[in-house]
Amino acid sequence: MTKAFTAAVAASLLVCVGAWGQEPAKLQYDLVIRNGRVMDGSGQPAVRADVAIKGGRIVAIGAVAPGSAAEEIDAGGRAVAPGFIDVHTHVDGEIHTSPAAENFVRDGVTTIVCGNCGGSVKDVAAYFARIRERGAGVDVATLYGHNTVLKEVKGDRKGELTAEQMERAKELVRKAMREGAVGLSTGLIYNPGQFSSTEEIVELAKVASEFGGIYASHIRGEHGTILKAIDEVITIAREAHVRCEISHFKLPTDVVARSAGRT
Repeated sequence: MTKAFTAAVAASLLVCVGAWGQEPAKLQYDLVIRNGRVMDGSGQPAVRADVAIKGGRIVAIGAVAPGSAAEEIDAGGRAVAPGFIDVHTHVDGEIHTSPAAENFVRDGVTTIVCGNCGGSVKDVAAYFARIRERGAGVDVATLYGHNTVLKEVKGDRKGELTAEQMERAKELVRKAMREGAVGLSTGLIYNPGQFSSTEEIVELAKVASEFGGIYASHIRGEHGTILKAIDEVITIAREAHVRCEISHFKLPTDVVARSAGRT
């Protein structure tokens, strides 16, 4: 056996031993959901694909290599979709007493929006601080309620806001938006909001607009005055330069029947 051959064999053994002693490649993902019908929310038909998740985020959709995740779930052809956002809830303080929010989670809802129809928590910062402390089974957002503001600055009664009350109302909305509210909501069939003028609401919606917030309204009428009520929402959105969302966008069947000439 020549010295050259001996050296070559020794080198080969070192390479083999080195390869044998290497640690396995690190896992790429925390979780892979396999064999699901992925619905991405775009309106396109569902597609068969795997979904890879790392650090709580979706990082890959398609054919994911076996063994690349710490945990795998076989969806078995079931639908795999982004979590649903319920933009109209009245959970508010109930998230503190039922933080698991199982009634939402079991329906695929992962984000809820509270503070609708003009009623919300008064102290947004304290609200979120308590949620962070206790936890919640869903992500929580809140609007700031117009009626909540009015009751704070003038009480539950008729009457336009005075100039001083308006400034205080604006500051309450501004404070709420700074603390994480996502917009202003109104409930214009409830007290005391039903006594507010369109102009008053525009001024408060402008504050929400400063922070990129939205205006969500339970409109003034859902019967014979519904067109005027919709016009009011559009006017407020246009003049306050804010995006708007109409709550309870519907007509009772008797109104629909009359409009179609039936009794």
